[in-house]
Amino acid sequence: MVFPKDLEPKITAVEPPPQAAGLSDPSQEYQDGQMVVLNIDGQPTWCIFRDFTGFDFSAENPEVKLMVKKPPVPVRFTTELETFQPKQDGATPYTVGVGVPVIMNLGEDPYPFSNVNETPTQAVERFNETYGQVEGPGLYEKLEPFKVISVNADTAIRPSYDPSGLMGTRAGGVVTERGYTITASSIGPGKTYEFAAERVL
Repeated sequence: MVFPKDLEPKITAVEPPPQAAGLSDPSQEYQDGQMVVLNIDGQPTWCIFRDFTGFDFSAENPEVKLMVKKPPVPVRFTTELETFQPKQDGATPYTVGVGVPVIMNLGEDPYPFSNVNETPTQAVERFNETYGQVEGPGLYEKLEPFKVISVNADTAIRPSYDPSGLMGTRAGGVVTERGYTITASSIGPGKTYEFAAERVL
């Protein structure tokens, strides 16, 4: 079709999404598929919010994989009230009490092994069921592999340890059956996490 000059369609460039001016407020309600902004690896990142209950971790789901935590990691215990905000996970800040185990994965910000409204004693009991001490001062290893689902887009969820907060991962990371995310930069040979060699669920 030939258009008169004054009626020719204008071709305009597609503008990129607006630069994130601020992070999403975790106190707000978000619907599955809505976009939120998290601070992942120090950068404001647009993420697709996913309702964690929508993930299917059953053995019948072919997307479910097993993951293992490879090297033993240093662990310390809090001696005072501490607030944490691991930048690799885009997590909102949260505070824990005295005596809570703190996992110090190499190359990442430390994070407490504790749920909101959980006492330090309860956190330590869960920690001892999940990690075992190995030779070396303060070194522990995760005892069992766990189920994960990979995500192909920057993704945010409400974490199980604090359902009022947010956390997320860039594309290539995973959501775990226990309700938290693992960033893509922590997964692979020589990293903190690897996919198990066999998928035995």
